[in-house]
Amino acid sequence: MQISHLAQAPQFQSPNHWDMRSFRLQEGGALHGPERFNISLSYFLPGGGAGLDASTTEKVYIVLDGQMEISSGGEVKLLNAMDSCVIRPNIERSVSNPGVVVARMLVITTMPEKAA
Repeated sequence: MQISHLAQAPQFQSPNHWDMRSFRLQEGGALHGPERFNISLSYFLPGGGAGLDASTTEKVYIVLDGQMEISSGGEVKLLNAMDSCVIRPNIERSVSNPGVVVARMLVITTMPEKAA
């Protein structure tokens, strides 16, 4: 069993993100951690977000508090507290906090495929 406390979770900065802070709650591949995914908690200030980008991993976004706009494929969807969405690998998306309060979002990402 792997216990993680938010107070000890390492902070990290993702490229192409602004006005946000992320903390790694569970690190995939780490000793006693999950084998196939990472779990992070992100705090987005009002107006904060991430620019249009794609990654080779699958993502699940779960909005815990506030609101987040998710843009992908010409669609813009508003997620409220406890709404979630899946972003498949290699799909471009952007996210932003259109609200006036800090938004908290749980982010689950699969581990990149290992080269054979």
